Amino acid sequence: MNGRDKPGRYCMAVCAVAVAVISLASFTSLCIESGSKAEGVLPADQCVFVDHHVHVDGVLLEGTSRGLMIDFPTYSFNPEDRKLKGLVNFALNDSLLVVYGDGSSLGGAMGGGAATMLNGAYALPYTQSGLTISSVKENGAVTIEYENGTILLSPGENWTLTTSEIRTVESYDGNQSRINVTTTDRLVNYGLLNKKDIEKNMGW
Repeated sequence: MNGRDKPGRYCMAVCAVAVAVISLASFTSLCIESGSKAEGVLPADQCVFVDHHVHVDGVLLEGTSRGLMIDFPTYSFNPEDRKLKGLVNFALNDSLLVVYGDGSSLGGAMGGGAATMLNGAYALPYTQSGLTISSVKENGAVTIEYENGTILLSPGENWTLTTSEIRTVESYDGNQSRINVTTTDRLVNYGLLNKKDIEKNMGW
């Protein structure tokens, strides 16, 4: 009786191993799908350049101009020759998926100057300053989560949000001023860049 039971037990053991292998394969597949949403999509020598800039401009209504001066830009991009130059504090290796430019500037009665920085993203989703780049397509199109919404930008496309409000601010002389403030929030997808065209220098 025991001898006749062995083939059945052997078959059950083989089936159990097969189920375990299938389960492991399914788990591995899920892990791959939940990883970077650009890995294997972009060529190793290319990345996507996404630029985000917020400009705050002011028209003086009462009082004196604010007089606030901030830093200076740390990079420049020429759409003609598609050269990106600037302060690059990240590796330009095969794993680089997205170069994300993040900056702000002041104008008019709000002051002057700009503060910008380049960042490198090696895995997606990538989050910086309240914005998330969630996916990249083969043609350089990106999906961005920002301002409680989803923004789809093909190469060459931009998204702009302009708002205005009256603010009471303290000017450089310590007095209160009323300024009509216009904020322009802009995202641009410059599409695919050759990594060899990203230059680490400050001589722009």
